[in-house]
Amino acid sequence: MNCGVSDWLINYQAGFVRRGLPGQVLYMIYQAHPFNVPQAVLAIVAVSSVLLVALMVRIFIKKGWSAAILPLGCCFFFIFLSTSQRKDSLLLLLTYCIFVTYKRYLHSRGLGTWLIFFALSAIMLLSHEASFFFCFPILAVYAYRYNVSHSDATTIADTSMKARLTKTLMPMAPVAVVMGAVCLCKGNMPTAVAIWHSWSDAFAQFPDGIHDYAYTMANIGDNVEALSWKLLSAARLHLTVNLFGVLEVADGPWNILIGLPGLVVLFVMTYYLVTHLNTVRIGKYKMANDTAREISNTLLLQLVFMLPMFTILSCDYGRTIPYWVLSTLMAVACFGRLDIAALDRLTERIQSKLQHPALKSTWVYTLIVVFTPLTSMYAPIPQNVLQYKALAAAVQHIIAVL
Repeated sequence: MNCGVSDWLINYQAGFVRRGLPGQVLYMIYQAHPFNVPQAVLAIVAVSSVLLVALMVRIFIKKGWSAAILPLGCCFFFIFLSTSQRKDSLLLLLTYCIFVTYKRYLHSRGLGTWLIFFALSAIMLLSHEASFFFCFPILAVYAYRYNVSHSDATTIADTSMKARLTKTLMPMAPVAVVMGAVCLCKGNMPTAVAIWHSWSDAFAQFPDGIHDYAYTMANIGDNVEALSWKLLSAARLHLTVNLFGVLEVADGPWNILIGLPGLVVLFVMTYYLVTHLNTVRIGKYKMANDTAREISNTLLLQLVFMLPMFTILSCDYGRTIPYWVLSTLMAVACFGRLDIAALDRLTERIQSKLQHPALKSTWVYTLIVVFTPLTSMYAPIPQNVLQYKALAAAVQHIIAVL
């Protein structure tokens, strides 16, 4: 069953609940004019994916970044090869629009611009509350840095950290209220069943389209059923899978522990690939200088902000890593380099370790791409099993030789 389509079916027919806005819009349109819901969802996903790819290509051209990284798992694997049909592309498009709108608000402080920012933010959080982690914390940091560097205060009191924090956080307070409401109204099993049955007419009128996704009244969609998950049990499950996941990669007893060691490798390799994206040159395309240091600070800080998604909220790294990488690149494209002394020192320390000429080679970059599990849809169950089978075979050969 394509569980991603059911994510779009969550609506407000059983009361206000998280992730219900897109489903409610689809439901209202369906009531006015019936249509094949799964096909409509596929169309929305296709259009938003094309728009997201076009946006990122435009950003890369404008910034002078090598677009060779875009087809990699850390960027667009979940768009090109995934069949989950989630809201990922739509959420990332909204993220960029929120960044651009809030940047304009910082310059103008206009009420109209703020209202657009709030409307976009509410739409995104009501579509998927986890988007909060890769959008708003990093936006608040950039906003605070902007308020520090563009302070027009005339008194010491107006230049205090408290005053600047207030100036930064107050415009985002209504966003926090929406986030709180969504977290409180997380749903339960009766809500999920009621939502599923609200689509019974669509199931009856378009049985062929629904049947393609194995949707029946008795077989509730996975994402709708997820409304009944208990927070602590879901968090425990994700944390256990992420830290102790084991993947069987070859016939016989050969297993490779993905878990925490695998995640460390994954994040280190992702950092290298993203900060060294201009290692791979495309024809005579003009590349920007000092790309690594421009991207590194935001990438590191965004990793910290997204730790809840990488630990207790998800083990679906085929989606969360692109969230991390693409939202970072959007933020850098919109706001520029994030100058924070502690991050500057950390970036310099890390980048100094990566200054070896071999690490700046296109061939080494390509080798790391091949042997890094960036295309995994889930932390303990990577889809690029061939890399792990090759690694397991190599380990067997080394043991045999020894």
